[in-house]
Amino acid sequence: MKLVIGVTLYNSSDIVERTLASIMSQTYKNFVCYITDDLSTDNSVDVVENFIKDDDRFNLIRNTKKRYQGGNYDLICRDTKGVDDEDIFIEVDGDDWLPDSKVFERVVNHYNSGDIFRFFIRNKKLCNPKKYFIYCQPFKDLENFLMEKYKN
Repeated sequence: MKLVIGVTLYNSSDIVERTLASIMSQTYKNFVCYITDDLSTDNSVDVVENFIKDDDRFNLIRNTKKRYQGGNYDLICRDTKGVDDEDIFIEVDGDDWLPDSKVFERVVNHYNSGDIFRFFIRNKKLCNPKKYFIYCQPFKDLENFLMEKYKN
């Protein structure tokens, strides 16, 4: 199972290495990471290019127009070759980082449990591994979720 990591970037030159290092350090290695630069005015792009140059799993996309966070994630999911419907998409902002090297393993294990249809990671203080949790929505809630989402 492949993970697709989306990193949105805007003027994060002072922290983006920590973000990318936390992704690179994951023990689960079957992932690809797309970093979208949303017209940064600092040297974020230079920092990213230098940091990812030896890792083929990382790809930098330099926007030619402002897309904002949602538009950047949409760009990765819809317009990037190699992203399939079967992949798990994980969002990581350019100024956030993963709390430890086992996050991707836990995501895959929860997903493979078969008892969820969506989940997300919430991280109040990303530097403190005890503060994050993985939210899993059970399949039994799928009908209610769909009815609420598409009621009209």
